[in-house]
Amino acid sequence: MVFSLPWSSGIRLPSYGDQRSTSLRWHEGKLRSAVETVLVGLCIIPTEATHSGLVREKGAHLMNIILNRYRVLVVLSLILSCPGAAQAAEVRIFSPGVGSGLAGGMDPVFEPDCSGFYFVRGNGSDAVILYSRRASKAWKPPQLAPFSGVWRDIEPSLSPDAKYLIFASNRPALPGQPALDGSYKGALPQGGGNLWKIARVGGKWLEPQRLPDLINTSDSVFSPSIAGDGSLYFMKPDRAGGVFHLYRSQWHDGEYEAPQQLSFSNGEKGDFDPAVAADESYLVFSSSRPPAEPGKPALFFVTKNGSDWGEPVPLAEKLGAEVFGTEAKLSPEGRTLYFSNKRVESVSYPKSLAVTRDSLRAMETWNGPQGKIWQVDLTPVLREYGLPISGQQRCPVT
Repeated sequence: MVFSLPWSSGIRLPSYGDQRSTSLRWHEGKLRSAVETVLVGLCIIPTEATHSGLVREKGAHLMNIILNRYRVLVVLSLILSCPGAAQAAEVRIFSPGVGSGLAGGMDPVFEPDCSGFYFVRGNGSDAVILYSRRASKAWKPPQLAPFSGVWRDIEPSLSPDAKYLIFASNRPALPGQPALDGSYKGALPQGGGNLWKIARVGGKWLEPQRLPDLINTSDSVFSPSIAGDGSLYFMKPDRAGGVFHLYRSQWHDGEYEAPQQLSFSNGEKGDFDPAVAADESYLVFSSSRPPAEPGKPALFFVTKNGSDWGEPVPLAEKLGAEVFGTEAKLSPEGRTLYFSNKRVESVSYPKSLAVTRDSLRAMETWNGPQGKIWQVDLTPVLREYGLPISGQQRCPVT
């Protein structure tokens, strides 16, 4: 990824007199961008570079030294800047042993100040929503959310102002009725879902309320994501037993308007699990569309193009092959992406005893075949698309 840093204008490239060709001048520009990439990647220059004179001066000085004296690094940086040679982002496990435990974990949604998060623990049949709070620089053992535990509750989405939460549940529309059956991928006894909303007043959760039939049009409505103005994104099948597509319902005058199918979500392949930025400038979702492999959904990134959406881009192309899976969620400031898959972190042989101890500890707490929560920094992608970068404090990574 190429960064445009504020001090790059201070770089002085080696002088070649009047014999520089257009091609050479093009390569000089590539060198500037490539060396910026190397400096950021090696943490020599901070990613969040400021516009202070000191940073401009030191940044330009370091880059001049490298360009003029360390030709090997120059060549290396040029190679790294070539198309198709983007380095993979660091994908880290989130909350090992708590959010990501041996019993699985997915769907983390955070309080605005990152003081706690809700998430789901399930095994495919049963699922509950849990809550973990932050104390003494650690996530505490999770507790059952006060509104969950009787029915199969999944996919929580907390409103940006934290005043309410929407989740999917197989609880019936009326008391005394059986659990909702699902009708996607064939008949799924008790595997259905409708969206429910629960308000928080004075720090306490009230009773969940089912969203209107305008939203819950079938027995298989899932994956809510709440925009800053209250508008709701979610997924539902295009017909009974059909593939999922993504929809948006505008929140207006205290009511949801008729849902509209997102323009890019209209093919034969299913799209699911939307996670929308608070300002709706971008959205991340999972899909079985190419380049997804069978049984391995791909994650896609799509931006607003005026009043409509652009063309989705596979995030694996931007951040590396480890970025895949389902249940996308965004941090409160929108710079961290969380997602779930069953990938197991591997080791290389031969390994040291220290590595063995660390690997054994991970296997005993989180690194098993169950689904787990991964996290990756979205900042490079946001920068590439010219999207605003929030200065809000980011949630702890562990």
